[in-house]
Amino acid sequence: MTTPDNQPDGPVHSRLEDEVLEILHRSDRPISFADHQRRLRRRAHQRMRGPIVAKWRSTARFTPGAFLVLGVVAALLAFAIRETSPFLARVLVLGCVLLLISPIFLQYRSPRGEASKRWRGRDVDFSAPSSPPQWLDTLRDRFRRPPRH
Repeated sequence: MTTPDNQPDGPVHSRLEDEVLEILHRSDRPISFADHQRRLRRRAHQRMRGPIVAKWRSTARFTPGAFLVLGVVAALLAFAIRETSPFLARVLVLGCVLLLISPIFLQYRSPRGEASKRWRGRDVDFSAPSSPPQWLDTLRDRFRRPPRH
């Protein structure tokens, strides 16, 4: 039922209050058996996947410049052996192309290190505001005027 001003009867909650109520409602419900099994399977999958991901992340040490240098080396090597082994030269050219475009694809992978916390599709920064370096504080204090009385 609405009032003449087209306002609903009863309490009107803000978006923040609605989100808090939703969180409290979810925390009051016990975890279902299916959710529990799903979490266990996900943890087991992550444990098995760990060494594979660690090997893949070792390529993160290569900078885009290193991929460029390796691509040029592969192209020069393909040019040098094009007469003796055309098939190997073509394979090296394909490798060169992959090396040259790989930095483009590697920049879109997930962030390395600590994953950022997300809330409703937005990144949340929990870090405290950083204080200026000590030398900057002492420099500022040195040139600060005394307070007026």
